[in-house]
Amino acid sequence: IQGATTVNNDLNIGSGATLNPAGQNLTVNGGTSISGTFADNTTAGTTSLQALSLSGASMNGTQIGVVNVAGNLTVASGTNT
Repeated sequence: IQGATTVNNDLNIGSGATLNPAGQNLTVNGGTSISGTFADNTTAGTTSLQALSLSGASMNGTQIGVVNVAGNLTVASGTNT
């Protein structure tokens, strides 16, 4: 991501895919589903999500920034790290 980004629909990070907000602000106005990797490598920037569903997901990075979840957090069975 380059620059502050707003997703006005759902955001899906599929299995095998990686999203790195790269220190930018990321706002998702729909639901967010992660079965791949959310790799935040800096404490800069804020990620704001409405609802988050993790299924075999990884949220990692050398430094994790601020991640706000305003709605429901759903963690499915399987390995989530």
